[in-house]
Amino acid sequence: MPEIQETVAGMAVGDRRIVTLHYPVHHDYPTLRSQQRLVAITLCDAKPFRYAPVLEREVLAGAASGSWADTTTLTAQAIDDFHAEPA
Repeated sequence: MPEIQETVAGMAVGDRRIVTLHYPVHHDYPTLRSQQRLVAITLCDAKPFRYAPVLEREVLAGAASGSWADTTTLTAQAIDDFHAEPA
């Protein structure tokens, strides 16, 4: 949504803003078409001048359990262990 993109571009880490979203007539979710909604946006993290995040690299699924882990909070050793095959 363009409103989110514009808002986030002007925020610092930790900022919180209330934004009005305007859903287009052709929106994928029919009940939101031609609607307006207020949403709260909090910028939790920023990586200026870096490549855009790739979800498959930053969120991992465990091999045995299928549980999710956010790699931005793990050490390199923990990421390697997370990928290891169960014994």
